[in-house]
Amino acid sequence: MATSALTLAGWSVLSASLTMFTLSFGLKVPYLVGSLIMVATSLGASIPSAPGSAGVFHVLTVLALSVWSVSTEEAVAVGVLAHGVTITLQVVLGVLCAWLVGIQLSSLSGIGMPRSSTGVLAVC
Repeated sequence: MATSALTLAGWSVLSASLTMFTLSFGLKVPYLVGSLIMVATSLGASIPSAPGSAGVFHVLTVLALSVWSVSTEEAVAVGVLAHGVTITLQVVLGVLCAWLVGIQLSSLSGIGMPRSSTGVLAVC
């Protein structure tokens, strides 16, 4: 039950923030715009893209805002702002959480690197 409540709270906050980003540009759109952008961009996560969903997120934001005849330039601006804030927030919170649990960022440099059986870094 707690998981469902936290999931609903997370989606609600994301929807509200996307609505606020859109309304901050003075666009005449209904309050449900954030929900449509959220659904479109979340479904777009299944589309292979560049790291951080660069491009796909912005195109889907433009597509979602086109329902209310928002110009492409304004829709791209909303997408860039929303994506930039979202990525920045995730990075800052990730670094903060790593620091709180005692993980130093310098210790992460070797994670995921293939090693040979001799302990020497394998060259692919």
